[in-house]
Amino acid sequence: MTTPREALAGAGRFLAAVGAAAATYFQSLADIAQVFRALRPLAEHGWTVSTYGVMLAVEQHASAADAAHDLNRGSSLLEDAWSDPEVRRHVCSMVPFLYPPSTRAIGERRRELLMRASQRFSEGSHEEAVLLIYSQIDGLFQDRADLGEPGYARVYSRRPIADDADGLAMQFADLVRAGKSMIATHDAFFLIARDLIMQPVKRTTLDDGPSRHGVLHGRVLGYGTRLRAAQAFAFLAGAIEVLVASWDQLPLSKDERSMPFVQAPEGLRTILAAAWFSQVRSVYFATEATGGAEIIFLRQQGSPLAARIADLARPTSVEGPSTSEDV
Repeated sequence: MTTPREALAGAGRFLAAVGAAAATYFQSLADIAQVFRALRPLAEHGWTVSTYGVMLAVEQHASAADAAHDLNRGSSLLEDAWSDPEVRRHVCSMVPFLYPPSTRAIGERRRELLMRASQRFSEGSHEEAVLLIYSQIDGLFQDRADLGEPGYARVYSRRPIADDADGLAMQFADLVRAGKSMIATHDAFFLIARDLIMQPVKRTTLDDGPSRHGVLHGRVLGYGTRLRAAQAFAFLAGAIEVLVASWDQLPLSKDERSMPFVQAPEGLRTILAAAWFSQVRSVYFATEATGGAEIIFLRQQGSPLAARIADLARPTSVEGPSTSEDV
């Protein structure tokens, strides 16, 4: 039987051999979902586990799943994963493609700032890395809100938005849950990490803590740790997955829709390869009635990202229904 580690190792070679990765993955859906499920306890300790994170750091996530019974060991392995500058670079490279061509320059600038955060991480200036990441995530969701859904502006807020005139405005958590995720980790990881980041801090502390309010307002003074910076980058990867899932069609230009997959910009290749990596939306949960674990796989019928798989299998074009017309 293929182990989760072996399955993920095959799936993770997406940049070198996307086809081989997919072939390995298709045989191992349950095993990969098992890895996500095994990592679930780490969410309460501030870790966001996302499709992108697993795909970019396969071995570390597989090892963390093996060690999930030891939370300190599992957390240390994920910290090592996000300490790899190549993993962080790939995550930053996806940011521009959250923007339509007409505002792509904003996405490029955000990528530059996030790459600066990555550089500060490598230099050991973890405080600066955390500050940059927190602020840029806020900007990413604010920009998404400007494109039609005000609820996305509340990424760091507990206050509900006021309903619009028709009473149709959705709250942030509802928007996240409704997203067309590649692997449905939003409730299990992203929203839990968000709750930790939103925690109020009433007294100044020298200890570390994830609270954005505490960090930005000088109440948490011990946040300059490798762990905190690693968790911030993991949260960024989850945020990008949420934002990619929020689009019915990726906002690409005609050139980006027609160029060969191998010639596509790195960040776009990563997004498309993730669609191949996870063609189904896997929903896994512990049933309240029995306490047992169940895994349900729902094919993403009509999902714009899943529809790209046939095109990826023929790496001569990236045309497909998951892209939009020029903006």
